[in-house]
Amino acid sequence: MAIDGNLLSLLHELDRSSADAVIRFYDGEAYGVRVISTAHADAGGDVIAEILTVAAGSIPVGAFMNFALTDVAEVRVGGTCAFAAPSG
Repeated sequence: MAIDGNLLSLLHELDRSSADAVIRFYDGEAYGVRVISTAHADAGGDVIAEILTVAAGSIPVGAFMNFALTDVAEVRVGGTCAFAAPSG
């Protein structure tokens, strides 16, 4: 799956602004996060985020997670869908 430029731009903006977002992954897990670093994402590396809330998943609040852009199904900012991966 190719890296989505819109998703990458959104995560860069969240990193710069320290805004919170809810990220839902293809495996069904969803977390309220603060993006800490997108430094390696441009080259296909992971994004680093701090877990603020757990909507569905096993990573505890206060932990940090690494994730690949290709794992992200949806990003919500302020309750509004800011990114939704194309289906299929």
